[in-house]
Amino acid sequence: MGKKFIATGRKSKLSQAQISFFTEKLAKNNISSTVEYIQTYGDTHTELPINQLPITNPFTKEIHQALIDGTVDIGVSSLKDVEISETQNIETIYFSERENPRDVFIINQDAIGKIKQGEKILIGTSSQRRQFLFGKIASKILPNNTKVEFQNIRGNVTTRISLVQEKKLDGIIVAMAGILRLRQNNNFKNEISALLSNTMAIVLPISHFPTPPGQGVIIGQVSNSNQRDFSNIRALSNREAEKISKLEKQEFFNYGKGCKEGYGVTHLIYKNHECTFIKGITSEGKEINVYKNFTKPKYTKLFDTRSLRDYIKKIPIDVKIPKDAKKFIVANANAVNSKEIIDKLKEADEVWALGFMTLQKLTQMGILCNGCLESLGIEAFNNIYFSSKFEKPKQEDYYILTYKSAKFHSNYNTIATYHTEIDMNYEGLSKKLSDISSCDAVAWSSVLMYENFKQYFKGNVHVTLLGETYNHLVQDGITPYGTFNFDVLSHF
Repeated sequence: MGKKFIATGRKSKLSQAQISFFTEKLAKNNISSTVEYIQTYGDTHTELPINQLPITNPFTKEIHQALIDGTVDIGVSSLKDVEISETQNIETIYFSERENPRDVFIINQDAIGKIKQGEKILIGTSSQRRQFLFGKIASKILPNNTKVEFQNIRGNVTTRISLVQEKKLDGIIVAMAGILRLRQNNNFKNEISALLSNTMAIVLPISHFPTPPGQGVIIGQVSNSNQRDFSNIRALSNREAEKISKLEKQEFFNYGKGCKEGYGVTHLIYKNHECTFIKGITSEGKEINVYKNFTKPKYTKLFDTRSLRDYIKKIPIDVKIPKDAKKFIVANANAVNSKEIIDKLKEADEVWALGFMTLQKLTQMGILCNGCLESLGIEAFNNIYFSSKFEKPKQEDYYILTYKSAKFHSNYNTIATYHTEIDMNYEGLSKKLSDISSCDAVAWSSVLMYENFKQYFKGNVHVTLLGETYNHLVQDGITPYGTFNFDVLSHF
């Protein structure tokens, strides 16, 4: 057996958990290693927000120097903490599989009460990106016109969460990946579980809240001058995570660089469709709202079926929600059509929406949601789901509120609260039907629209969200163009 590799990284609890994740991976592959921790500039200078620190790589400068000096072999870091351009003489040889890249908003019970009363809440974060993007999204996910105020805070994940638990802050925004990594580590899982007790987690959607490039990926870096053979470690690198991370880093570099920037870049791949979301504000104050790398169909004229909403009658069905129903997934806001249902959702343990538009409408009804499935369909629930209790979702515990003709996975409890029919007497309908017939492309906004209006469409280009509508068309033998949300349509 050769000489042990010396791995290094920051002293924070999350870094220790990540280094442990890395070294355990090495051990499983018969690669011996030992660990030495390094205190970085960013760890010792917590008096300023990250974007105001005088250096652009506050969490890796000392690690890189130790690699160059040859006192350690491998530097282990969160990819999001690494300077966006490759540091001279440093090479990244290992990318872990990617943990969930989303940010999550953690609030305490007092904050829930304030939101229900429409009172202002205090959120801790030193990230310019999080402050800017949350300012944009707050009115769409927090009911009752709740106002937010931000307080700059620094410190490791557990320190920040403790401020919420101790009610010094109403909430914080953190990387979901960091919480999950701590939970997966035997040394920290009890502590993180205790800190998150009596809190609520709200998952922030990538389409409106992209995160730093490579968030959720752990990397291993070496010095080019180190003559040791790292081939066995290179072989463990996750190629998909590497490809996505490099793409995100390059897109980030196209608009700025370093921790001082206030925008996120996240690339998603789902059902063989891809989209890069780039949103936020640069250090120079320029707002960015860009979609890239999505599949662009060729067509002459596109018909957006959202314009047909007024032509569909929604006829309520008299239903009773079971008393023991505590967890809900709302397929469409039209399914929430009575005071009884609204009141039930306001007191529920969990409420999720299939899409962001539905979440926004639920917010307008005064319902505080745990997040949305980002129009990716019910299959995406397990990948997006996060609970401060760290429980995995059991399908039989959830009630999906939908319309009568909808089909969902049989293991969920489905409650149809309304049925639909076309209002043939609605003024202007004949013109709309003529328009859809003359287009060679159509964007189906829901299964409801597809079922009611597919007979009028004569073209061959079908654009859909990637969830239930996409699946429905595939079952009908159609190969649709998938889109992550309808905001992307304006970029076609």
